[in-house]
Amino acid sequence: MQRRLLRKVTPLTHDFDDCISLNGSSQYLEMPSMFTSLTYTMSGWFKLSSIGNYGLMGNDGDSQPYIIMNASSDEIRMRSDSNRQFSFNPFLTGQWYHVLAANNANSSRAFINGVESSTGQLLSTGAISLDLIGTVNGFNLFDGELDDILITDIYDNPALMAENLYNDGDGRSPLNVIPTAQHLYSLDSNYNNSGTAGGVATPVGSPTFVAH
Repeated sequence: MQRRLLRKVTPLTHDFDDCISLNGSSQYLEMPSMFTSLTYTMSGWFKLSSIGNYGLMGNDGDSQPYIIMNASSDEIRMRSDSNRQFSFNPFLTGQWYHVLAANNANSSRAFINGVESSTGQLLSTGAISLDLIGTVNGFNLFDGELDDILITDIYDNPALMAENLYNDGDGRSPLNVIPTAQHLYSLDSNYNNSGTAGGVATPVGSPTFVAH
């Protein structure tokens, strides 16, 4: 598809603008529209303020569809019809990580900082419906900072996509890698969706913007 996905990107120094800080108890974002797809790729950056089981994305009407960063057991979890758990090295507080979770009809995969989980590929999660950022249906609220949250109905060489999105983390838009993504929240002092679906996310609980 996009030419950026066909080449390896040289690692660059991260130079972001703002990001969003969430308190782990009352703050999250509601997307302007529901994202529903069997085929999907979710990408974003996170920094933990404490170790816990936190929602990266969820559904405001259902506790089952989610993408969770579980620092308590060092896992990324993806769930729709079935729960998929991907193991990683221990997560630390105060450190930025890039996450990519991808799914199609056959398999699901997860990456941290461009490196795939030692778990490898698992069976597909099934179709997922998501409209929340930083929580799972009002629970598992994220405690820390989030940036450049993207979700798209594309599944195309997720290993190279994860590597490019991580190594291209110099503040340039992830849309350089996935230009047709439906949702991208850069969280640079606003809640705008730069993806093709458009709209503005709604903050809940007055989260704050801080420097990335």
